Amino acid sequence: FSGERVQATYISSNLISCATPAGSDGASVTLTVCYGHSTCAHSSVELVFEFTSLLTIASVMPAFGNYAGGSLVEINSSEDLSIETSVCKFGELLVTPTKVKGSAMTCEVPARASSDSAST
Repeated sequence: FSGERVQATYISSNLISCATPAGSDGASVTLTVCYGHSTCAHSSVELVFEFTSLLTIASVMPAFGNYAGGSLVEINSSEDLSIETSVCKFGELLVTPTKVKGSAMTCEVPARASSDSAST
């Protein structure tokens, strides 16, 4: 992150995860992936990470649905959203919104496996 190194966790041969260092809202930094002590991967395009303020969820309607999925849920937030960067997360499953307009997005609720545990 613009020269500041952070620890990454190996997930798979094409995926790593890391926590960002602190940054300022709206600040953009270049991102470089290194392994070992000095070998860095180079991309054909510059990798840029943008810091944003934390989003506050104002409402979720409806707040419940059928295990079979298929219901539409609307999430209203404190900030305007973007279809390119917004996702709904149901348990560990990420779902692309079907609609994003202003500070609201709509997602289709996925079917829930019977082994899933409920969380509140």
